[in-house]
Amino acid sequence: MPPVVFNGNMPRFADELFFRNPMPIVQEFIVVVYGEETVQFISPNPYFNGENFPYILNASEGEIQKIRYKDHDFRGIRFKLNGYDIEIFKNVDSELQSINQLRNSITIGLISLIVIAVLLSAILASRILKPVRENYDKQVFFVQDASHEMRTPLAVIKGKLEILANSWDVNIDSNFEHISKIMSEVVGLEKLNNNLLLLTKENIDLNISVTKVSLSTFIEGIGDFYCDLAELQNKEFQVIKPRRRNYSSMGL
Repeated sequence: MPPVVFNGNMPRFADELFFRNPMPIVQEFIVVVYGEETVQFISPNPYFNGENFPYILNASEGEIQKIRYKDHDFRGIRFKLNGYDIEIFKNVDSELQSINQLRNSITIGLISLIVIAVLLSAILASRILKPVRENYDKQVFFVQDASHEMRTPLAVIKGKLEILANSWDVNIDSNFEHISKIMSEVVGLEKLNNNLLLLTKENIDLNISVTKVSLSTFIEGIGDFYCDLAELQNKEFQVIKPRRRNYSSMGL
């Protein structure tokens, strides 16, 4: 018996099947009715006809199956009703397309969020790290300045000790000036060290005091060191002092 496609005239076996046991069929569902191992009825659809249609194995009865037919995706189920085998198919192309679009949208959204998060973190990190970097640069400059401040008195002490080492046969009274100079430089280093320790302490109010310093006296103290070195190497060293004038200096 050839398959029957519904065209408004319900055949007798279909009348017995659907009117005795009403079962509303949504238009988007495709119904295939098998009777005596032959196709008895196919609901009108743009995909299947009496000659070509998918088939769900009896072993899969009652389970929703995935079906791929001529580049179309379907979901189908097979069950028995009043002695007939009924297969119901639903085309899910639009649903799968929506899922793919949703998946692509989520992927693009996640990538966009990651890029935005990286950019925001970079901007915030640069703003947060900017004061840290500035403080680090200030610490580097401070250490360099402290190193230069300690280099001069250490050089003076070294020079005076070299002079004393080369005049070991002279009594201590003759070298009193050199020893006094060494002691003054040691006192200066001790003061500098105390100031450095003071700066490392937290929550201490440091008051900057401005005092007057004699530039002539400052140059004279440095010149004495080089005069001693020149004398040790049998060279002449001359210090040209500026006019006596006081300069302001900041101290802790």
